[in-house]
Amino acid sequence: MEKLKNNPVVKAIGTQRLVALLALIVIYGVFGIMNPRFATYNTMVNIFDASYYIGFMAIGICFVIATGGIDLSIGTVLTMSGLVAGYLSVNKGFPMWLTIIICILIGMIFGVINGLLVAKMGLPPFIATLGTMMLSKGIGSIITGAQSVTWKSGSDPEGWYRCLFKIKTASGLLIPTGFVLLIAAAVIMAIVLNKTKTGRYILSLGSNKEATRLSGVNVDKYLIIAYIISGTFAGIAGLAYSTIYSTLL
Repeated sequence: MEKLKNNPVVKAIGTQRLVALLALIVIYGVFGIMNPRFATYNTMVNIFDASYYIGFMAIGICFVIATGGIDLSIGTVLTMSGLVAGYLSVNKGFPMWLTIIICILIGMIFGVINGLLVAKMGLPPFIATLGTMMLSKGIGSIITGAQSVTWKSGSDPEGWYRCLFKIKTASGLLIPTGFVLLIAAAVIMAIVLNKTKTGRYILSLGSNKEATRLSGVNVDKYLIIAYIISGTFAGIAGLAYSTIYSTLL
């Protein structure tokens, strides 16, 4: 056991992460044995499809949790981002590149609002984000008239956005490009959180906010940054969900 703990691979990955990875492999293997159709390439791609938006939200909220806070609004911000952006694209003729920017920008704006409510107004994160959760849900319903919104299909000239998360080749092979984007985002944000000044200050807020303030760090600034990151990734998650499932309610 001691040799296993001192193994350089185990040290680099971390015991908890390694156990979680092994458990995931075992679960996949068990289901594959129980039903051979589960252990197919297309099934794996479908599993990836269902994980993108959850993964992006998890990356963003990691920064908020690191400060000792919480963001309850990411789910409704995801939905609102997809609804409003899709509505502007389909009903108002917005070009797809602008639709994508708006989808992410909506999430970022709500991140700013959450950050200001928590950092500047001193509201508890639970209360502040509970309020923006209801606000985003209401705005999305008002703009779309409480109707479902369907993003443009892959056959439409503007349907190129679907290639961001999945490509279907001429032979019918599905390529999960979204998995590459998710892994890239996770690696980049892990570096930001663990190797940059911004990330270290955000982590220090969760350890001891008052000590961080007394050391001369602008606590409000980095608290707002954490919520902006969370909101931005909620917007990206909205794009991922819209791309994979097309229709939002």
